[in-house]
Amino acid sequence: MAAGATFALAGLALSESQLERPTNAGSVAAVPSSDAVEADSRFLMSVLSDSHAYNADSWWRQTIGTGTFPDAYLGEFEALPGAATSSLTPRIDAVTAQGGAVVVQAGTNDLLSGRTPEQTADGLSDLWQGIRDRGAVPVAALVPPSDEVPQLVVELNGLIRSEAAEQGLELIDVYTSVAQSDRTWADGESDDSRHSNAAGSAVMASAAREQLPRIIDALDD
Repeated sequence: MAAGATFALAGLALSESQLERPTNAGSVAAVPSSDAVEADSRFLMSVLSDSHAYNADSWWRQTIGTGTFPDAYLGEFEALPGAATSSLTPRIDAVTAQGGAVVVQAGTNDLLSGRTPEQTADGLSDLWQGIRDRGAVPVAALVPPSDEVPQLVVELNGLIRSEAAEQGLELIDVYTSVAQSDRTWADGESDDSRHSNAAGSAVMASAAREQLPRIIDALDD
């Protein structure tokens, strides 16, 4: 790639990272190594995401990211604060390196940067296809609420649901448990209108714990 193009891509990544930077992003808990887990009878799960998985107390880090979740073990962790769907494309090779399943949760930054729900859903579909092309299995995840663009999030999550169903993908819903009736964050579960705080992350993790066993069983059949 030419130096100019490389510089342009770097600038794009920087501008996107400024869109979504959680207040706790500077202090991130380590992700346990899967090498320490007996994996013979467990299903490998990786994640491709933005700050919603990256945060120190994220729902992912409290579930699969612990390295001790029943019937699953931790694969690759490719989460980039501020990432739009296009920013995650270069990480597909890394996140599929071990095969297994890859949970894809992204789209908030696409919407905040002016992309439509339809354009964002297309970006997610491209990520899903890239994962399939490399021999892994994509798992869709709804994005959390946004007080800034609540209706756009509703529209995007509707598209994620319908396209995941059409493509036969398993889906994790960590949105419903933290959204109130007007589709913004439930009271006390976000400090910045974009990201879950500790309380919100705990609620999302609880919702994920309820859904993951069924999803893992379906993937492992």
